[in-house]
Amino acid sequence: GKNDTVWPIYTTSENLMCHICKGSKKYPQTLPRPIPQALPICVPILGLTSSESEKLQEKYLRQKIILEEHVKQGMPMTPKDKIKLDKLILMNIRLACKGGRSVRALDLS
Repeated sequence: GKNDTVWPIYTTSENLMCHICKGSKKYPQTLPRPIPQALPICVPILGLTSSESEKLQEKYLRQKIILEEHVKQGMPMTPKDKIKLDKLILMNIRLACKGGRSVRALDLS
């Protein structure tokens, strides 16, 4: 609702795991222990529609932000992380070529 408060617990690359405190409560109850809820994380992009291409662009941007934050905290980017980003770029290039947007495909390469 309008007055609900979100108490974050942790994040994954896709979701914010949290407790939702209803009404004017500012803190989650302790007994019975509340069940965490998953709220999807989305990077706000101007003009984002529900097209597959724009969803992939948002996913790439979100992954890149997360990995850059890990590097800032001293965790090195693993080859697996680099491959994950490269796959998202290649999927975006494929969709741009398929949609006849050659300029976009060149921008991504």
